[in-house]
Amino acid sequence: MDVFSFAMVIFEMLTGGIPWNGLQVGQIVAAVFLERRRPELPPATNQVESDLQELAKQCWSHDAGSRPSFESIIPDLQRIDEVASSDPRYA
Repeated sequence: MDVFSFAMVIFEMLTGGIPWNGLQVGQIVAAVFLERRRPELPPATNQVESDLQELAKQCWSHDAGSRPSFESIIPDLQRIDEVASSDPRYA
C-alpha cells in the first residue's frame, strides 16, 4: 500500500464511508487527477480526528514527491495513538 491509499483508509476510518462512493471510475479519475479533488472530510471534533485529517491531507498530496514516506509518518501515528489512548472515546 502506498501512502495515498493509506490516506483513503484514514478517510474510511474517520467517516465510516467509502471514498468517492457513487461515482464511476472515470469520474473518480477526473476528480483526482484533473480537478485535484480529494474526498471531503467532516469537521474534526477532537484532536485525534484533527491529527488524522492532517496526516491524510499530507498523504494524498497531488504532488507524489511531497507525500511523506511510511517511515516518516510512524512517529505521527505513535503520537496520535498516545493521544487516543488517553481519550475514553477510543478505549
